[in-house]
Amino acid sequence: MALNRYLTWGLISVVAISLLALTFEFFQWYSTVRYNAAIAESRFKDAETLRGDAGVFAVAFAHHMAQEFQDARQAYVRLEHTHDVALKKEALFNLANTYLEEGLALDVKKEPDRVLPLIELAKNSYRELLQIDSQYWDAKYNLERALQLAPENSVRQNDDIKGLRGTIRTFNTTSDEAELP
Repeated sequence: MALNRYLTWGLISVVAISLLALTFEFFQWYSTVRYNAAIAESRFKDAETLRGDAGVFAVAFAHHMAQEFQDARQAYVRLEHTHDVALKKEALFNLANTYLEEGLALDVKKEPDRVLPLIELAKNSYRELLQIDSQYWDAKYNLERALQLAPENSVRQNDDIKGLRGTIRTFNTTSDEAELP
């Protein structure tokens, strides 16, 4: 008799735990269906509340497509520490793209003080992505494009100034002149 009671309670416990697990799985499935529908219908901002980091990415992408670059960057940066490596790579790529696109939309001759920093930020983001995945070809291509727009010179040429024959050294010190090298 006692054995039947233990078996009955054990069976009831297993059924209850199974129902809880099934309910949890159903809500996960339903959330995924709603998320996919929002993405399919380009309701990216609605997707934010549905799927955690993927929802944040959807909102960032919505801002990106609306050319609201600053809002997009704020959302992409929120994904910097996500555990989903694929999502992190896509967020870094799109972050770099926002910098590059905004820089390309400006006139470099009229606003070089805005364009060049944006291109430099894009290059830094592409490089960070390539440290995570060195085979990310789209990032390689876009980095090359950014480098063409704002090349980096490893060796700077000295300006040819009349009367200047050697290296200029400047010291800021309170020591006597005799103590300087």
